[in-house]
Amino acid sequence: MRFISEKHEKRFREACALIDTDNRDEVAACYLLTAKKGIWKEVKKCIGFSELDMDLCAFEPQTVTEQALFNAAYDIYHFSDAVILRDLADPETIPNEAFSLIFEAILFLRFGFEGAELERIEPEYA
Repeated sequence: MRFISEKHEKRFREACALIDTDNRDEVAACYLLTAKKGIWKEVKKCIGFSELDMDLCAFEPQTVTEQALFNAAYDIYHFSDAVILRDLADPETIPNEAFSLIFEAILFLRFGFEGAELERIEPEYA
């Protein structure tokens, strides 16, 4: 998995220590939820007993990117349709930064850690 910063990677590794890392859905959701400090600050309260319970989260996004990341994490975790394919094509609904992270989470879901290198990316918008 690629991280947008060292802080993202640190938050992600912190989250992985709290969840079942054999559950790809939880890992992928945590990857998205740890991308932004504001999301993780609120959502980490929703982890208990080695699992993520997003139904306990009362997260209020401050930006379109936060909303997109939270919705995508919720979709992954609950198999819902808060983000649809059409949304992914719309940069106003899913900004480029969120799109890149969502795509990375989907790659992880498909290929797991074996297919996802752990590295930091330097996006043009960071």
